[in-house]
Amino acid sequence: MNFLSKLVKIREQFEYLEAKLASGETENFGKLSREYAELKPVADIAIGYLKALEERDDNFFSIDGDVVLKNPLPDFKDDVLVDFMSLDRYKLYRNGIPNVPSSVNTLKQFEDTNVQSIFPYFDTTQQVPIPTTGVLKFNNDKKRYKYLESWKNLYKLTKDNNINPKIATSVAAEYALGCLINKNKWSYRELSTLQEGRYNSPFYKHYMGKIKFKPGIVNFDLPNASLI
Repeated sequence: MNFLSKLVKIREQFEYLEAKLASGETENFGKLSREYAELKPVADIAIGYLKALEERDDNFFSIDGDVVLKNPLPDFKDDVLVDFMSLDRYKLYRNGIPNVPSSVNTLKQFEDTNVQSIFPYFDTTQQVPIPTTGVLKFNNDKKRYKYLESWKNLYKLTKDNNINPKIATSVAAEYALGCLINKNKWSYRELSTLQEGRYNSPFYKHYMGKIKFKPGIVNFDLPNASLI
């Protein structure tokens, strides 16, 4: 049973209990009341989540929690809208992220598996610009579903081969998308531009990496913080 099916089952059980209690039946009233009270906190969340999905317009952005919006995001018609694309991202995945030893040779760890049998676009012999997906939107349903299916397969590969998930899931999210854009010639647009060595956007501020842990933004124990 998948996640959405479980939520639907919770909603159906809650509505059943609600109807039973509202009917005025006295048989098993105490048992039904206890089950209703125990289920209600979970059911409220499940019902709210399902309602949001059912009423959702598919014209939406996914946005990281460290992105602070300044202006409404534009509705460009390219296949994919991303934060930015950079060859430096490829080098990070190949050579490792500074001060994060577990990130070294992340791509090599994938190469040592059967990755190309589930994701034939995975080709590290060719350097390709890799997107940052802190802000992401697809304007084409088929391309979105192709990306999501690729991510799901790569994430499973990560778990099955004990690849560090903190690093590897970034590969599944970003490197995979870069490969798909490059190999399939998808059109894309960057919402940030490189200015004085940093990427900036007129629409938002993305507090990537260590910057988000500076005093005044988030109080956090930096030595123990994940930088991904």
